[in-house]
Amino acid sequence: MDLFIIFFSISIAIASLSNIYPQAFWFEGVRYQLFSIIFFFVGESSTSKDWDFFDKSIIPVLVVCFIGLILYITSPSWYVDFKLSGFTDNEGGRFLEMTRLSAFWTYPYWVSYGSGIIYFYLLFKSYKKGRITTKIAFALIFLAVIMVLAQQRAPIAFVALITLTLLVNSLFNGQKRSFSTYVLFLLLILVCCISIVFSFLDQERLIFMLSKFESLIEGGNASFLKERTNIFSDFYSKKITFWGDGIGRYGHEAYYSGKMAITDQQYLKIMYETGYFGIICYSIFILLVVIRGIRNFKDNLFELGIIFFYLMAMTGANCLSVTGQHCIVFWFCCGRIFNKSCLTYKCTSCYSLQKD
Repeated sequence: MDLFIIFFSISIAIASLSNIYPQAFWFEGVRYQLFSIIFFFVGESSTSKDWDFFDKSIIPVLVVCFIGLILYITSPSWYVDFKLSGFTDNEGGRFLEMTRLSAFWTYPYWVSYGSGIIYFYLLFKSYKKGRITTKIAFALIFLAVIMVLAQQRAPIAFVALITLTLLVNSLFNGQKRSFSTYVLFLLLILVCCISIVFSFLDQERLIFMLSKFESLIEGGNASFLKERTNIFSDFYSKKITFWGDGIGRYGHEAYYSGKMAITDQQYLKIMYETGYFGIICYSIFILLVVIRGIRNFKDNLFELGIIFFYLMAMTGANCLSVTGQHCIVFWFCCGRIFNKSCLTYKCTSCYSLQKD
């Protein structure tokens, strides 16, 4: 697998140089989309066999989200000016982003994706133990509120699905049945907390948020995918070549330069930038990772969940091309599935997820 990853990464980088387009675009593609693959090898390393990477990510994410929540509710003038300075689209788009919690960033990806990943990790820890401690319960509620205020479909849908899945599984598992009681109680408290937070928001922002969630529920995923696909309808007439048009050619650097760009559809971006070669290589890689993970499904539940989240999110975001969307976590989890030391660690008695 290591040689395969090195081969297809170098091939994409070199083949892209044969295309005529700004070198800055190529550099952006290599820097963000290809260099992040290094974290596959980090995850595969024996030093990453335990859960320290995720345990040490909890506090930073919670702190950023807490500061972001304070800024979101109070909205001081300097913060509003800071957020407005980052927008280049129309007035409607600006208003949409101003209703989203995004902390120190113009867009909420870092906050919402980070919250979704840590939420899943904490819930996974609790599921393995069969109980939810008070500290983890508070953290889960807080992260869920943050994701609701960030208003991004993928993290919300993912945590809802994974919570429901673990809840149903625990109901039919005698050893985990107490976990279901904790989750049901947690959901009740969560509804109350969201209601309280909403009471602090101004009416205009609240109405806009509620209408957005209403359209999500009524429209469903089909309309969402259609909407996302139509954004890049200009590409439908373009021919897809074997090597593609070049890594980074349709990235954010191209967008800010006024060129044709694919800013929110990773699958489409891979298709046009890396061509059939990229499609085949990425497909083979993901297929091998999933097959390897399913062989030890119970031990790789967390990693497979993260991979599923990113595969779902890539229908509406460039998750593997933007560091703010925590793309390294995807590659890190892929590496952990191929980490023999990690699997041994999980299967032995020392595998206890001790930290709360």
